[in-house]
Formats: sequence, C-alpha cells, structure tokens
Amino acid sequence: MERAPQGSSQGVSEAGESVGPALEPSPSLSAWISDASGPGYASNFFVDDAGKRREGDDGGSPPEVGPNTTPAGPAGEVPDDATKQDADLDPYLIPKACEAALEGHAKAVSSLAVDRSGSRVLTGANDGQVHIYDFAGMKKDMRAFRKVSPTDGGHHVSALSWSPSGDCFLAVTTSAQASVFDRDGRSLGQTVRGDMYLMDVRKTKGHTAGLTCGQWHPTDRDACVTSSEDGTLRVWDVESLVQKTVIKPSLGKPGRVSATSCAFNDTGSLVAGGMMDGTIQLWSAAGKAAAKTGKPGAKLPAWKLKVQEKQRWSYNSRPGQTARGAHGEGSEITGLCFSGDGHTLFSRGADETFKVWDLRKFGNPVKSFEG
Repeated sequence: MERAPQGSSQGVSEAGESVGPALEPSPSLSAWISDASGPGYASNFFVDDAGKRREGDDGGSPPEVGPNTTPAGPAGEVPDDATKQDADLDPYLIPKACEAALEGHAKAVSSLAVDRSGSRVLTGANDGQVHIYDFAGMKKDMRAFRKVSPTDGGHHVSALSWSPSGDCFLAVTTSAQASVFDRDGRSLGQTVRGDMYLMDVRKTKGHTAGLTCGQWHPTDRDACVTSSEDGTLRVWDVESLVQKTVIKPSLGKPGRVSATSCAFNDTGSLVAGGMMDGTIQLWSAAGKAAAKTGKPGAKLPAWKLKVQEKQRWSYNSRPGQTARGAHGEGSEITGLCFSGDGHTLFSRGADETFKVWDLRKFGNPVKSFEG
C-alpha cells in the first residue's frame, strides 16, 4: 500500500492514536493507511466528514469501527501509562501511519473497494458515480484520475468489488443491472436484465428489480454474485454476462422478500444471503455454468444469442443453513462478510447490531455488539 504523498495538507499521526465517535456518511472519504507490521494490521478506509478535524485533534481520527479493546503488545509486556490513558479516553485504536482526505463526490459515499495490491481504491456514492484513485500516481490535489457512471439516471452505487486478479471491477447500483469495468474505468458491459412481467423467477434471465449488493468471486475471475429487491441472488458468468445460477431464498411465509445483501466465503464454495425480514441463509455455490462466450462484454453472434434463449442456468431454492430472525423480525440484513478461518460469518443489521456467527453452530450468534 502506498502512503499518502508527502507534502499533503492532511495531518500525519502516529500508529496507535485513539479514534473518535462514529460519523455519518458524507461526500468525502478519509483514508487511514497503515504500514504497521504484525498480524491483524491492514489498510483501513472510513467515510469521514470531509476530513475536518475535531476540537483538540492534531491529526484527524477515523470513526469507531471495532469493539472496546486495547492493542496487544509483546507477550507479557504491560502498556505504558500513555497507552492506558488513550485506551481509557478512546479505546478504538487504529494502527495508521498516514491520513488522506479523498474528496469529490457530490453526495454521501456509499461504498468502497481496495484492490489486492493496495494501489487503487474505488469509491461509490449516492450521486451515481464511481471514482477511481491511484495512490502510486496521485498528485497533491488527491483527485480521482477517473470518474465513471455505471448507469444512466443517477442510480445510487450500492456496492463495488475488484476481481481477484485486480484487472476489472464490479459496480452494483440500484438499477437491475450490474456493470463491469476494466481497471482504468472502461466499460466492459452489463449483466442481462430479466423480464419484469414473468412471475416465475426461475425463468427470468436476470434481475427484474433494483440491485442491493454484489461481490466478485474471491478466486474465480469469471464469476460474481448479486442480490436484488426481486428476492433472488444470482451468480453470473462475467465473460458472457449471463447468469449461471438463480438462488431463491426459502421464505417463512408466502410472498416476496427482498434480498438485501450477499457474500462469498473466502474459497467461493458458499454464498450467504441476507434478507429484508432479518433472515440469513447459506447455499452451496456449485452450479451448472453457462456457456463461455469470450472476453467480458463481448457482443455475441446471433446464433449464440439464439442458443442462450434456452434456460442454461441452474436453480437453487434449498439453503444449506438458515438463521431466521437473525437481526430481529423485520430488521433487514445490511451487510455480510466471511472470515478467512472458514467457519465465521459477520453480519450487520438495521437493528443497529453487529453479530458474529459460527457456521458449525449457526442457530445463535456467538457474539452481538450494539450501537
């Protein structure tokens, strides 16, 4: 990860500085870039209030992001009085070396993604734009080198995700189609839109209502998953931009419930889906693949399009595991993320709770944090 350029007007603070209260999203993104060594230290990015400092703050601080903990030192070492005092005053300590305020969006920042090399960051906002920042080539003005609009009509950006190779990224908006761009922001195409007049979701070629979330497969460059207000999750073949699998969550009662979030586990073998009714469900990601048709966004010959008129996707309506009312009845799931240990899932809900789940005992959360 490149540090913020020297000479920037932004303050530079030492690792271990305490952080401040949580802040509402704004058109500015403050990035705290960590070069601290040791396990558990990584680059951290937070939505901030246009980079403004608080009273008495000499370098700017990120919002609260974790539990009430004190950074661990070497075994047996007791933190000094200053560290204890900092932890008592403000226990959310972030190991950061540099701070940079990335400005430019006209409305609240709603999503972000950092590529695996740490050299580029994407930000998406409610203004319908995606900004691409290149830390290696960034000038003192800290501006994005490219701005793209995934869809016409100013749809809010819901999610951004880099491909595992870092050469493309997925942009999910509140429209019914996800967009794929190359690393420099050139459009490679959009996923297929389904027929909104078909009631059977198994027969639609794509989503029929606005998207809510999306993620690229962690190891397969040619696959991604999206969730939608049409009540389904869909796994896509990125080469042809046609769906490979339609996932229909199991409902506790008749009707349609929006799928509000989705995520792959770290191997891509599982897909998790969060629902508007507070339910979390898990499915196997294995399914019959659609025919490969060339590079992303390629225009297909007429005869191939005709072949694809037939249903070439699998259908999955039986989750392997379900946690109903995971965040309270009627409290939508707003975020899902798997741990790299293979059996831990994190969830966030509209009930203002953050929960930790063990997939080996999925009935009840291991831990729940409020606020």
